[in-house]
Amino acid sequence: MLIAEHSRQPIAIALSEEVTSLKPLGVDIGDQQIVLWRDGDGVAHALEDRCPHRRAPLSLGCVRQDGHLQCGYHGWSFDGTGQIIDIPQIRQQAKLPAIYSAQAFPTIERDGFVFVGDAAQAAPQVNAGDTPDLPLHGTAYSPVDQARLMALLLDGPQLLIALPGIHISEYPLADPQWLDGMIVYERACRRSSGLLGGRWLNDHWRAEFPFALRFMIHPRTGFCRLVLRDGDNEAVMEAALSLVEARRGTTAIRWRARHRTKTGRRPPLSITGSPDGNAMRILPRDVSTILHEPAMAHDLPAVALTA
Repeated sequence: MLIAEHSRQPIAIALSEEVTSLKPLGVDIGDQQIVLWRDGDGVAHALEDRCPHRRAPLSLGCVRQDGHLQCGYHGWSFDGTGQIIDIPQIRQQAKLPAIYSAQAFPTIERDGFVFVGDAAQAAPQVNAGDTPDLPLHGTAYSPVDQARLMALLLDGPQLLIALPGIHISEYPLADPQWLDGMIVYERACRRSSGLLGGRWLNDHWRAEFPFALRFMIHPRTGFCRLVLRDGDNEAVMEAALSLVEARRGTTAIRWRARHRTKTGRRPPLSITGSPDGNAMRILPRDVSTILHEPAMAHDLPAVALTA
């Protein structure tokens, strides 16, 4: 998967905390390698992770004090647009050839993720100083390719996601639906043996499955919103996941989440990067059949970045 193939869709390729002005960050979308960093104003930028001089990875370089990205091989430096701004071997009065500029990608930062893609070009930047809406976060890498993980998220999310104290059932509450280019469906959930906090333990359970886990999935970009609601239809946990195809058929899974009913830093979910192969093998293809409906054959609207 290359950025050019999904240019209308912003793809969440990094957590905000991963992108700093101290050191460049190398990420990838399929075989497309990208370098991210922040300039002196804290704004995130993305270039192809390859110096146009000798093709050395720019992610092995450094961020200069002026916020420009410097290649670690021969010291060539670039600004956030990819423009070459300094070649140490050329005297300062000389005009730098524009042909040596690096390929740049538009970025937007929102909800604690850094998105890359042409659809981000007209969107406003959000500085890193803004408090993320979902403060808890993590990253996992899976040897399973993105397409199969997307199907797994639909057919058997309990093999990929674990919620402390909550059992995600294999039963959807209703058929999945398309809504604004996203697949929306819910899973019935019940309390398991884990602890969820005093208020939850003292609840009187009015049904066998008093919780509902709502999924809002954008299949083309792998961006997903999760909301866990209790029997009173109150949100008790919210999360966002980004499943991005990486090199060699692997998948990068980045997530953010927050508790609604408890305090503390205990993560409200965990991601299993290597789901049980046998459980995947016998899992019925149920909800994921929606991926093959005609809606997927057309260009989808840009993913909504808010729930």
